[in-house]
Amino acid sequence: MSVATAAITAEDLAQMSFGEQRVELVRGEVITMAPAGAEHGEMAGFVAWQS
Repeated sequence: MSVATAAITAEDLAQMSFGEQRVELVRGEVITMAPAGAEHGEMAGFVAWQS
């Protein structure tokens, strides 16, 4: 048995509240994004220092 889901539009997403949770819209589906970690911060700092 399959479950039908309605596609979310960008306008719908803009009106939703996710608090501090980061999400993205992919083909009408809301996808939860993982938070940036320590390695991300280190690389971002290195890139900023190089510019």
